[in-house]
Amino acid sequence: MKLYGTSLSPYTGRVILVLRAKGSGLPVLPWPLQGPDREAFLAINPQGKIPFLDDDGLHLPESAVIADYLDTVLPGPSLWPAEPRARAREALLARFIDVSIAPGVTNYTRALLAGAPNADVVDETWAQFAAGLEALEYYRDRSGPWLNGVSFGHSDAALLPFLYGISRFADLTAIGAALASLTDFQAYWDRATRVPFVAELLAEAQVRADLVYGEGGPLHEGLNRLKTAVVEGRADPSVAIAGRFPWFRSWRR
Repeated sequence: MKLYGTSLSPYTGRVILVLRAKGSGLPVLPWPLQGPDREAFLAINPQGKIPFLDDDGLHLPESAVIADYLDTVLPGPSLWPAEPRARAREALLARFIDVSIAPGVTNYTRALLAGAPNADVVDETWAQFAAGLEALEYYRDRSGPWLNGVSFGHSDAALLPFLYGISRFADLTAIGAALASLTDFQAYWDRATRVPFVAELLAEAQVRADLVYGEGGPLHEGLNRLKTAVVEGRADPSVAIAGRFPWFRSWRR
């Protein structure tokens, strides 16, 4: 069994968290970017997406599919609740993350790679993020420390890497203070980051983030241009979220 990806990718991060929650030490292999190895990789993964799992000829892209497969085939308790209603809630929470939070953050990163997000991309990102948080707030089970109650589940594995990704831009906007004002989510994040296998993933992602966003990294210039646009008032990522959460208005710069 071979898993390709990087801990900095929130999609790969989702799969890594499932692996570690199951007690698996399966390593994450770098995916080839050029040369013959790249051609061989694309022969079994035509979209070239990560994460990508090769399990003795079974080729799986898509993080949600990989996470569910690994949860099924690896030993240990399932991350899906056994009770039907709880399982449905777990699936719903994970779905909201996939359709509301993930696309915006992904588009934001692509815009950084292209140079710097324009105001429309910035506003759309935060609007999607706000919609996702709004749904999670409503549907989550507050009877325990995780999104769906007492046990770590697929929705937590999906959300935590994206919260880490968003936190990298918190200093550009009021989003950091706004999230801190959401007592439940702040407590959720604080608890989660003290769990050893979660903290381990975030530490690995931070090392890679320093390489990508730091001096000489591929996203360094785009991030600097975004900071300049925010300072000059040409882009305000907090605009879109303010209309959805009344408590956010008082935190806007």
